[in-house]
Order: sequence, then structure tokens, then C-alpha cells
Amino acid sequence: MRILITGGAGYIGSHIANLMVENGFEVFVYDNLSTGFRESLNPKISFTMGDVRDGILLQRVLKDRKIDGVIHLAAKLVVPESIEKPLEYYDTNVAGGLKVLQACQAVGIQQFLFSSSAAVYGITQAGLVGEDHPTNPIHPYGFSKLIMEKMISDYAHANSDFRFITLRYFNVAGASIDGKNGSRIENGTNLLKVAAAAACGKRSAAE
Repeated sequence: MRILITGGAGYIGSHIANLMVENGFEVFVYDNLSTGFRESLNPKISFTMGDVRDGILLQRVLKDRKIDGVIHLAAKLVVPESIEKPLEYYDTNVAGGLKVLQACQAVGIQQFLFSSSAAVYGITQAGLVGEDHPTNPIHPYGFSKLIMEKMISDYAHANSDFRFITLRYFNVAGASIDGKNGSRIENGTNLLKVAAAAACGKRSAAE
């Protein structure tokens, strides 16, 4: 099976890409390297430098590589930055996501996995949050992910052959077993990354 991963050179994407290659998938990565690292990828992975807002390039890659399914992870993801620069987040995460869906529609791809976020829930009162918990995002990043979820759902409703899965992550953490691939974004706001940096004395515990 031939899979294209948008944002596949990023933290989550590179782990997915490398694991899929190890399990026999033919993997292609599409990334603009704004926060990703090409060296994180297994050399067997075919790489295309590109932005998700470039619909023409996306269609060409999907068609030329004869892609069977898409895993869409490409997005801007820093919550405080999304509050300062909301239009950039809607441009990449929503308009860019639309381009990915349109490219899939144009070439007939019917299998899609979307990387969303637990940020769609907002501030919750429940101890445990299930998939059916009400969504109420409190910042542009969370809203951009929820809008994309709705867009995918509406498209699937109109196209009965389209199959999709949406994953809502909480605080993703960890590294590869060999220690060569982990979270490398400077000044990251992920809770566990911040806690680990504070524990190592690399940042103040009060930050």
C-alpha cells in the first residue's frame, strides 16, 4: 500500500512514517520542513518538499506516486502563537487542509487519516474525556482543528466511498527506542516537553 504523509518529517509524522516503512508500507512524505527534519526519516522514504497550500503540487504527487491513502498531519501547532497570529493558523490548518482534501478528491483517493487534537475539547470538567465529549475550543489552533474535522465529516457524508479516521491527541511525548528521534522544536509548549526541560534544568519550573 502506498501512503502519503503530509507533515511527515515532523515529530509525530516521522515516527509514523518510519514505523510504517518497517511494517512493509511504501511511504511518501510531503513536508515544507518549517518544523520538520528530513534527517529524521528512514532513507527508504521518498520525500517531496512542498506546502499543503500548493494544491497543484499535491495533486501531481498523489497522481504520479499512485498514492492509495493519505495521512494528513501538516499543520501549525503552537497554541500561544495561534492567538498572536490566528490568520496564519487558519491559512495553513484550514485552507491547507482543504487543499489536501481537494487533491484527494481530484485523483480519487478514498482513504484518509487526520491528525486532530484534544484542543478541540477546550477546558473540560470531566475527569476522563471520551470521544463523545462536547467540543468547545478556546483558541485558534483548537478551532482550526475542529473546522477541519467538520470539513472531512461533511465530505465523507457527501461521498459514501470516502473512509476516514480522526485522531485527537493529548500531550504526545517520547522518542524512538534508539534515542535518535524525539521532539526537537525549540521552545515547545507541550506539557511533558516543558516538564522534562524543567527537570533537566533547561528552563525554569515557573515557566
